[in-house]
Amino acid sequence: STEASEICKVNIAVLGPTGVGKSTFIQCALELEKTIASTFSSKKVSLEGSISVILLVELNVNDVGVVDNSVRWPDNVEDNVLPLIDGALVINDIMDLGSFDTLPKLLSESHSFDSFKQKCRLGMGLTVSR
Repeated sequence: STEASEICKVNIAVLGPTGVGKSTFIQCALELEKTIASTFSSKKVSLEGSISVILLVELNVNDVGVVDNSVRWPDNVEDNVLPLIDGALVINDIMDLGSFDTLPKLLSESHSFDSFKQKCRLGMGLTVSR
């Protein structure tokens, strides 16, 4: 069995405008059978032979800003303290080009995700542990 100290925890924000499909993406990505009832969803996975916990946090892109070259995350989500975010996935509606307006600012002005590469060595293959 893997000890808790060996488990890598990766927190990923799933950003996008309302109704774009963030919940559906999370449900499919984590192979959840039930509809998501919370902003926080997690699953243990095997990455390159090591057990990791992937936490996906659903956020509206308007709840996130950029201040002094850093992403400004909300302090709390659903009365829970938001954990340190290691990376982000932005989902947009290709049929609504206006939904892309905030993306360039988030990407060009932020250096907050530089430590993500150093936290866990993530492989391309992702195998779900059951």
